[in-house]
Amino acid sequence: MSKKTRFLSMALSMGLALSAFVGGAMAEGDADTNFNATGMPIVNEKVVQKVVFSSDPVYTTDLGPEMYFFKEMEERTNVNFEFEKLSPDQWNERKNLMFAANELPDILMGGLSNSDVITYSQAGQLLPINDLVDQYMPDYKAVLEQFPESAKLYAPDGNMYGIVNTVTGGSAETPGARAFINKAWLDKLGIAMPTTYEEFYNALVAMRDGDPDGNGENDTIPLSGYQSMSGNSVGGYTVDCFVAGPLGISFSNAKDMWQVVDGKLVFVAEHPNYKQYLTNMNQLYTEGLLDSEYYTQNDAQMKAKGEAMRIGAYTYAAHFVLTGSTDPAVYDQYVVPEPLTSDVFTEKVWYGENLGGTSIFFTSANQNPEISARYFNEIYTEEGATLLVGPVKGEWDGEGGRVWNEDQTRFEYEIPEGYNGVWDWICKQIAPVQSFQGYMQFSDIKSKEIKTPEDASFKDAMEQNVAPYLKNGTPSLFFTPEESEQIRLIEASLYTYFVQMESKMVMGEEPLDAYDTMMDELRNQGLDQVAEIYNAAYDRYKAAQEA
Repeated sequence: MSKKTRFLSMALSMGLALSAFVGGAMAEGDADTNFNATGMPIVNEKVVQKVVFSSDPVYTTDLGPEMYFFKEMEERTNVNFEFEKLSPDQWNERKNLMFAANELPDILMGGLSNSDVITYSQAGQLLPINDLVDQYMPDYKAVLEQFPESAKLYAPDGNMYGIVNTVTGGSAETPGARAFINKAWLDKLGIAMPTTYEEFYNALVAMRDGDPDGNGENDTIPLSGYQSMSGNSVGGYTVDCFVAGPLGISFSNAKDMWQVVDGKLVFVAEHPNYKQYLTNMNQLYTEGLLDSEYYTQNDAQMKAKGEAMRIGAYTYAAHFVLTGSTDPAVYDQYVVPEPLTSDVFTEKVWYGENLGGTSIFFTSANQNPEISARYFNEIYTEEGATLLVGPVKGEWDGEGGRVWNEDQTRFEYEIPEGYNGVWDWICKQIAPVQSFQGYMQFSDIKSKEIKTPEDASFKDAMEQNVAPYLKNGTPSLFFTPEESEQIRLIEASLYTYFVQMESKMVMGEEPLDAYDTMMDELRNQGLDQVAEIYNAAYDRYKAAQEA
């Protein structure tokens, strides 16, 4: 996509003096000579940048400068990161305190909503990166230009304020929800892998009634998952790819709150097939085909059921993760289906974006944003990808690593004991790849990896069964400060009410014909006003794509 240099020169006009931490502060007169605009190292003398990093505590338990990636990058660049690590639960409180007190690190690596970006950029606390990308991030810029949806990264003022941490796809994996069906159960029941929703429903009935696990007990759960409200969106591992997708309702893990219909955005409850979705979900729930705890359980409770092999179909990070086993006799019972169709929507579609949102931000405390920009450009290079993939065994001071085959064309990993697979080892010893991978999945080095059996079991199937049908869902949108203020007081209560009413209608606590009452209440709460604002933002996004 051509940016037509919509870059407003705010980035470098904010008095960005080159003074950084060098053990203490770098001498002011040395600033210009210390920084190298090209080549390595990025700086001639060591520079320390403070980073607040939000990460799932399951991963990056040893996050810090001793991880292989950061250690090697410091040696190459002379840039050292000083970390403060937060769990997702700690992130929001710490984030609010940092910005309120204006006590900011140089770099934030964690989730800022688009609303946060607008708020903090308007306060001058986040730096625009347009000029930095243009001058110091050629590899990152080249990647953005491959994806028209990069238009979603621009705030209404024409600036970008954050860097995309990962571009998914390539040889590594297919973006979007990861769905699984227990084929061992289907085989035992004499049922073919379903290709339509109607066939899927019949398969669930057979799983409920046919004792497919053979234990003589009525304890199977044909379809399981959970959903939870997170801010203004629904999270968790929902069943929407099985139920909403076949009706043409776009989803990520959960249904998109706003759906593209005939070139405009409509609230999901106004999608032409939403009533059918409600009817189908209610049928699944009342007939005992959908987990009775779908609206109340958490991840740990669902995982316990997965480890007990009680579930017939679900979405999750991986089948071997839910089952808690790397034994192929266990995880290979679950296979990846193709997208389901239905009588009302006959196109096979799977929703997933190669280009995610932004999660790496430079703050106003960063006196050396050009150094940071050059550093993060490296994760979009082949050299950076090689560091993220990890070292060759025996060529670093840790245990495990890549092992090449005889002709040096493919490699596999050998990892030490105590790690739950390659991913766990990489996240804890090599790099926080669960939080940033750059362009690694499209790199030449990554394409030479021989996947572990458990990874290959579902990733190869996704490449075959899902990737051909990928389509972008509804993009994330930026709003002007005035628009944000208008919808801020409406959205939270609007979405909460909708999610509560939907779950009540699914579970039978409210009749399905309460839909009209729900829509009346949503409009009373300001749905039409919010829809108008969303469509204005969507029009800007489409215009940016075409520019």
